[in-house]
Amino acid sequence: MVNLLKYKKQIILQGPPGTGKTKLAKEIAERLIVPYEFSVKKAKPLNILKKHILEVLKVGDTVLNKGVDSIGFNSILLTGGTEVDHENIIRAYSQKRWSNAKKDIAVALAQKIYHRIGYIDDAKTLHPEIKLLQFHPSYTYEDFVRGIVSKPSADGDGIIYEAEDKTLGKFAKEALDNYLGSLTPQIDLEEKDSFDAFIDYLKEEIAQSEDHKYNITDAVYLFSADETRFKYKGDNWVAHSKGLNMKFSELKKIINSGAKERQDIKKMTDLEELTRQHATYFIKIAEKYYSFKSSSNKTDLPKQEIALKNYVLIIDEINRANLSSVLGELIYAFEYRGEAVESMYAVEGENKLTLPPNLYIIGTMNTADRSVGHIDYAIRRRFAFVDVLPKDLSEEDGIVFDSQLFYEVSELFDTNLSPEFEKKDVQLGHSYFIDKSKEGGSMDIRLQYEIKPILLEYVKDGVLIGDNIKQKIEALNPSI
Repeated sequence: MVNLLKYKKQIILQGPPGTGKTKLAKEIAERLIVPYEFSVKKAKPLNILKKHILEVLKVGDTVLNKGVDSIGFNSILLTGGTEVDHENIIRAYSQKRWSNAKKDIAVALAQKIYHRIGYIDDAKTLHPEIKLLQFHPSYTYEDFVRGIVSKPSADGDGIIYEAEDKTLGKFAKEALDNYLGSLTPQIDLEEKDSFDAFIDYLKEEIAQSEDHKYNITDAVYLFSADETRFKYKGDNWVAHSKGLNMKFSELKKIINSGAKERQDIKKMTDLEELTRQHATYFIKIAEKYYSFKSSSNKTDLPKQEIALKNYVLIIDEINRANLSSVLGELIYAFEYRGEAVESMYAVEGENKLTLPPNLYIIGTMNTADRSVGHIDYAIRRRFAFVDVLPKDLSEEDGIVFDSQLFYEVSELFDTNLSPEFEKKDVQLGHSYFIDKSKEGGSMDIRLQYEIKPILLEYVKDGVLIGDNIKQKIEALNPSI
């Protein structure tokens, strides 16, 4: 199934209630995210800790006076030829061995991971590349992709309305940044690192300044910053006494273009009108960037290339929303990965949206729920549909399964099923027949409060028919 997802990019797991579709979706996602050499069931924490080694440790890090020269898939090479297996680092991390007096290289590396990400013990919290959400009938494009939101203005004296990315928009951008970064030459990676370091430098200058200002000219200065922009103003400004926005995205466009004079900025057609009107201030900041970059010690910048990651979005109950309305132009983007499509909303002046090749989507669909929206042919063509059907789990390790009750209920869908339905779409799934006495859910309780109610609902909806069907349901008893 992982290979099918890799090929198609988006699949829907469909089946009747209780067949473990969401659980299977999570397992498939984990298989796609974590390294393949370990069994997901047997070594989740090990998989994910290994993943953190590849991401958190950097070439150039120093431990016990040795530098990290390279980071391989199974080991780390340090100066002098010392090689440390990932397994030894993971073992030291899991046991928190840095609290002991004696330290070796593996323990020192484990401690460095700890200092950067803390101690992680729960595998469920370790996958920023996996997101799960559930659709509902009132779900819209503005909830899922992009929409207008109201927020207080930066000055605190009013409300502003801005478009922002929602779950898919944010996740697609994160995946696209990773995909493009993995293809980017090292020199461009250094450029990005330089720009980020420059922004951090200016933020620090503003914070450390006695009057919280960073002068652009003798009369105009930066006075605050957030995650996306600086605010700048002049003391004698009347029209914009609360300041104007200098967006990082606009600065990056100017720097990437190689602009050296204000006239270069005025000629750029992909900039916002405000940016071109205030080219004087933007070119001053660009000049400060060029100076900052030339004076920076390049050995201080990370030299490790960006590793390509997979990202998986799980949409539970995908057919409960009006998919054509929710997905909008993304129906095209599903099929043509890597091609930008135009959104009806522009975020920071950019209305393009791209679904990269490293973003995968898994939907789940309850085939017994006839109250949900129809999936039209255009959408069906872009998904692969996989049946997830009821099965006997009596041979599964660690599970107490009521096989006799499972087959008695299954037989109802052979003898009393309306001809309007197919058994595979409505039969109760295997999860209903797993004994959960340890959590207070014995099979007596599950039969009385979970299995019989849904079967009687099926009778009311005309799924199960026959003069004696209610008596058959009431006569059901657990065998364990």
